[in-house]
Amino acid sequence: AAHLPEWHPAHAAVITREDGVDIQFQVCEAYKVGNEAICSSVLLMDRFLARASAFGQEHPSFRDVARLARDPPLLALACFLIMCKFRERVCPLLVDLETLCEGRWSVEDVRSAEDTVLIAVNWNLRCVTAVEITTKMMAGAPAPLRAHIAQQVDCMVEVAYYSRQMLRFPASSVAIAAIRLAAERLNVPVPEDGFSFIPSWARGPLDDEALTVLGTCFADVHGDAAGAPPAAAEAPDGGAPLQSEAPDATSSEVPSCPMDLD
Repeated sequence: AAHLPEWHPAHAAVITREDGVDIQFQVCEAYKVGNEAICSSVLLMDRFLARASAFGQEHPSFRDVARLARDPPLLALACFLIMCKFRERVCPLLVDLETLCEGRWSVEDVRSAEDTVLIAVNWNLRCVTAVEITTKMMAGAPAPLRAHIAQQVDCMVEVAYYSRQMLRFPASSVAIAAIRLAAERLNVPVPEDGFSFIPSWARGPLDDEALTVLGTCFADVHGDAAGAPPAAAEAPDGGAPLQSEAPDATSSEVPSCPMDLD
């Protein structure tokens, strides 16, 4: 993209994703939406940036796409609102978001941004996220394993969608890596048949690499040694080991996961 004009959207795919994802996590946390809405909005933003990079100047919406690609906060809000309409029962009101944005954009600005996103992705909002795949996989997992790692799996998926390094892996590999890393970090004994509840159709050649990269990403975000299992506290009455205390939420570079991280 070095030969393109500074305002060309191809540059935005390099410099604005982190800002946009940060904003999406913050807004999603403020409105208490589910993981599917969070990950879907990030996926939609990534799809928009990918399409924007290849947009031709002859397209009638080229300037609108280029302008939005250079405005990560507005792009993040537009993607968040679009996916909330598909994933949540209640969608935030535009007037509320206008207040949240401290008057930086009007209601019409946000609506126009939504239209631009939909045009750029050709109204293709079909997206299968790792959240959906892990939900289906975990439904078939042994009950003790599912009870121990379910929340940590959700946390791992959030980290995967936050991290640029995980973009090259398919959703199925992200889901499998999240399950395996969650069990590893919580030091949960794996059943004798291993992870046989993971169907063969979901397995792929990038699964092991995705596990390694996700472990590194988790360490980068939360400051833990990659793959190091957490210290377990003694449970009362000889029950299952308890998770150790979560670190101070202010130490994380992203909104904290909805669980004890360690």
